[in-house]
Amino acid sequence: MPYPVFLGAYVPLAVGCALADKLNGRKHVSLAFVGEGSTSEGDFHDGLNFAGVLESPCVIIVQNNQWSISVPASRQTAAATFAQKAVAYGLPHERVDGNDIFAVYDTVKKAVDRARAGGGATLIEAVTYRILDHNSADSSAVYRTEDEAEYWKTLDPVERFEKYLFTQGVLDQATKTAIEERAEKRLREEIDRGRAVPPTSPDDMFLHHLQGEAGWSVKHQRDELACELAGGNPFLDMTGEGMQ
Repeated sequence: MPYPVFLGAYVPLAVGCALADKLNGRKHVSLAFVGEGSTSEGDFHDGLNFAGVLESPCVIIVQNNQWSISVPASRQTAAATFAQKAVAYGLPHERVDGNDIFAVYDTVKKAVDRARAGGGATLIEAVTYRILDHNSADSSAVYRTEDEAEYWKTLDPVERFEKYLFTQGVLDQATKTAIEERAEKRLREEIDRGRAVPPTSPDDMFLHHLQGEAGWSVKHQRDELACELAGGNPFLDMTGEGMQ
């Protein structure tokens, strides 16, 4: 399935997959992870409405990391929380400290158990923070203060969990080093494996997610793509006039 660039598109996909499992008697639960910026996209709201009406067994997790690229969370909504957006769609909702591993686990488990028992979907807002830049083309220093980022670094969930394990005697330095070395080795192996995968055809985006014969719109898109890949101008075929 093609990777949706705008994350809000994951919500209706997860809801649809969950409904398919429900109709086929499978006790599966779908999870979708989106950012708080996705709550401003139409697909997010379409998916929540669909989930509420059809009681799809899924969990939608909004990772509120305070920044959608350079847009602060305060510019995404006038609501007090992102979790309460579920109210309009008749869905239960939770708000949790996204940097607390135990709180997140308990909250998500409760939502998954509810969905598996026939209780439908749940919306969870996990309050966290994006420490790094959005991507390599971004410079977060332009739109947020260094003090803000430094404060949130003190709440890093990995470091918090690590300190907890040390204080409980579950983890020591030798074990930590061994875990890090295994993880580094596994990461390198997976990178090499990914690089060894042969390139796929752009036409593959039309495979594996359609049932039955493709409709006219999909066929039209495939023909346009084939024309462009062959070096032609698909707009010329559509309109009779060359467009670049």
